[in-house]
Amino acid sequence: MASAHVSPIEADHVDIFGRQGHVMGTVDGKVIMAGGSNDDHEDGSVWCFSEVDGWEKLHSDAKFGYGSAAATCPDGSGDLLIFGGSNLLGTCTNEVLRVSADKDGKLSVRIVDVKGQAHARCNMHATTVGDRVFVTGGFDGAEHLEKVEVYRPDGSGGLVVENMPLPKLSVAPRSLHSSVVVDGKLYLIGGEMYTYSGTEFQPIVYLDLEKRVWEQVRLGSGEAEKMTRRAVRNVHVRIC
Repeated sequence: MASAHVSPIEADHVDIFGRQGHVMGTVDGKVIMAGGSNDDHEDGSVWCFSEVDGWEKLHSDAKFGYGSAAATCPDGSGDLLIFGGSNLLGTCTNEVLRVSADKDGKLSVRIVDVKGQAHARCNMHATTVGDRVFVTGGFDGAEHLEKVEVYRPDGSGGLVVENMPLPKLSVAPRSLHSSVVVDGKLYLIGGEMYTYSGTEFQPIVYLDLEKRVWEQVRLGSGEAEKMTRRAVRNVHVRIC
């Protein structure tokens, strides 16, 4: 596996903010920013920010080569996982990166060994539930996905991925959505998919994590539900 060391770089001399489609998270109290692109250039770099050191670039052989529209979430142990992403040509990856800190606070980036069949995609959402990560929806370059993949530790630093069987009522194909766990239920909120008649915005659904049953949230009037589908597109939800 490739590893990395932290090397200070003058952020004032490097345009780390002129990008879109990047992802963010935190490790050991430091802000992590990974990937992104501008109009004609992909930036697969991974940066960290702390109040003491400012912006520093993580140098790594495990370069985040599919710099846009990935998904991030903590893995339950304090590490940050980065799932998937796409490049400027629309090619997606199923690669998973791990950003972690050692006992001295030194950060590293490495490719995670994944056992099982993971789908290449971007614009999905990842949510941590205990020691597992649920990766939902997304876009694979050709179609919006209804897939739900569950990642769990393999006991040796890698991950095992399993595809969750979906009943007739499930997540509905979607990307650019958000997800959050409340009271033992995994909610998928908003998102969109493209159809021949235009963009369709998706309803709120939830998975009962104990019963493994999907349900749709009813919001009352049809107009209220329509407005909510649009309003929550591509939001990030946090319960405090």
